[in-house]
Amino acid sequence: GDRGRVLERAAGLHAEIAADAGRPVHLDTSAGPHVVEGDTELLVQLASNLIANALIHTPPRCSVSVKLAADTAGRGFDVTDAGPGIPDSERNRVFERFYRTDRSRTLPGTGLGLAMVRSIADVHGATVGLPDNAPGLAVMVRFPYLAPAEPMASPTPPVIPPV
Repeated sequence: GDRGRVLERAAGLHAEIAADAGRPVHLDTSAGPHVVEGDTELLVQLASNLIANALIHTPPRCSVSVKLAADTAGRGFDVTDAGPGIPDSERNRVFERFYRTDRSRTLPGTGLGLAMVRSIADVHGATVGLPDNAPGLAVMVRFPYLAPAEPMASPTPPVIPPV
């Protein structure tokens, strides 16, 4: 499906709560459409989880940005915030089931949910990166570029036997 529409659906799930909490979600799909074959509901779940994490783990009045993006790794989207981020020492561990950073241990829930994000990404051949947003965190999801289709070989002309 079109990742722009996936992001619109995911952001829409959180828009009212985010606005009420003073944490607006800014959506930029101007780089689209980015189409990927896959399960639309799972992709909405992946994006929704990342947006929810950013909203939960940022201070009041801290906005969250969701943007279609493309680079050498592929096409996808970024979810960024200016919150506390994740310490370098914990970046690999956040993809473990139920893992919680030291800062999030007092919050309700069962972890960051990034294990699920990674699983959905893996099913779709995508990668998930966590570069520093300085301040905050950026989560980069990239789907590989589709290889161009092999050109079809010209059919071999039929051999007509001599009469």
